[in-house]
Amino acid sequence: MHSNGHNAINSAIVELQETLHDSKVLTPGSIDYDNCLKRWALQAQKPAGAVVKATSAEDVAIALKVAQKYGIQMAVGGGGHGTNGSSSTDGGILIDITPMNKVTVDIEKKTATAGGGARWEEVDVGLGEVGLAAVGGRVNNTGIGGLTLGGGYGWLSSKYGLVVDNLLSTEVVLADGRIVTASSRKNPDLFWAIRGAGQCFGVTTQFLYQAHDLAYPVWAGQLIIKHDKYKAVVDFINEFLAKVDGEASMTCACATAPISGFICSLFYNGPQHKAEQFYAPLLALEPVSNTTRVMPYCEVNAMTNKQVPWGSNRILRGTSFVPPLSVEFMETMMDTIKNYRANLIDNETLPPSTFMFELSDNRVIQKVPHEAMSFANRGPQCHIMLFLQWGSREQDGYVRETATRISHMCEAEVKRTVKIHGSAYDSRAVGQYGNYDGKIISLATIKGSNRNAGLLAPAIDIFGAEKLEKLSVLKAKFDPTNVFCTSYAIPVAKA
Repeated sequence: MHSNGHNAINSAIVELQETLHDSKVLTPGSIDYDNCLKRWALQAQKPAGAVVKATSAEDVAIALKVAQKYGIQMAVGGGGHGTNGSSSTDGGILIDITPMNKVTVDIEKKTATAGGGARWEEVDVGLGEVGLAAVGGRVNNTGIGGLTLGGGYGWLSSKYGLVVDNLLSTEVVLADGRIVTASSRKNPDLFWAIRGAGQCFGVTTQFLYQAHDLAYPVWAGQLIIKHDKYKAVVDFINEFLAKVDGEASMTCACATAPISGFICSLFYNGPQHKAEQFYAPLLALEPVSNTTRVMPYCEVNAMTNKQVPWGSNRILRGTSFVPPLSVEFMETMMDTIKNYRANLIDNETLPPSTFMFELSDNRVIQKVPHEAMSFANRGPQCHIMLFLQWGSREQDGYVRETATRISHMCEAEVKRTVKIHGSAYDSRAVGQYGNYDGKIISLATIKGSNRNAGLLAPAIDIFGAEKLEKLSVLKAKFDPTNVFCTSYAIPVAKA
């Protein structure tokens, strides 16, 4: 940072210390400063010039105003699970909202109110204590904010839709410091925008979710199935999508060494005998590991935590496939991911990389009209999450090139499948899940912008042309100076 930058951050720190109410300001060397910087993806960590441990929306507003006053880059940190670095800042002000994690349950209304810094574990446990559950993340140590605002798929999506479909209201701090409610009744245009593009419009400091009755245990767990059973795995994926009835959800991750197998995470919202009958073809494949059992729902979202610990270089990329899944496509994907690992430096000591099929009853998700919100990926397609891990930063380029190449392979397969089998494929469904970060570009590619951000896919790929145009107009209304620019590069419409 240049001397002018040092002067600005130092002046900002003094003003923050003088004007914040209860929030703490941390600087390099402060206790807890390093912990605030930690991210699930190692390469996404950056050294902030100052960290504001925000305890209220009012203090978030003060931090936003101070950052703008001194021309300092600002980022907002919550769960820290993003892999693109948009929740970190190199030398700027990091607004850490994790202290705002209170969860309150209204039993009569069956709702949960959660602070923007809460993690899904806190929501799951709070609701579970009174026999309720919410659609939430499949990894419970993730933050609620990013997952919700980007759409959000969970184990209950087959029955109740996306996380964002169950979002009733939010509290949002805007760039000018106003603290507003966004819901279907209050600021409905902002509510439309944040349900899909929330990080681009403000800091969401509170969420109100619709919860659902779930007073009994569910059946869940993981199978690890050898790679040589891949044809049978493909058959079951297609069978699953043909017979799924709203109670079942699953993911199937093809993992490289050292696992070298399919990690099938299974969920059934019902008794054990029905679950085992539904998943019988997979259970018959002689899995090398089987952890399935009856358990409380609040434990389900913890079953993959140990497989994805914090502190590795990793990226996510979202793409999709349209059923039926073909054996030939599975073979190509398996060969590609194995070759990727083989070409990594020190590959024998690295954790596995995967591509994962995410399977739910998409008919439920498609019941919500495409026009209802800015989220733009409702259709018959199923997600593929590409999860690449590596060690040496010298291979960053190789990793990104591989991710892009696999994405193009998947896009070509969608076109092939639709052409051969026909499909009710809705062209408005963009085929990319924005929470999986997307392609890395420069925001300078957005005409008329000179901000050095834009870490994600081109916004048109995530929202489509029609929704992007509307988002651009709303951006001009709620964030005309593009303060919230570390996420999707949504251009500000000209007056």
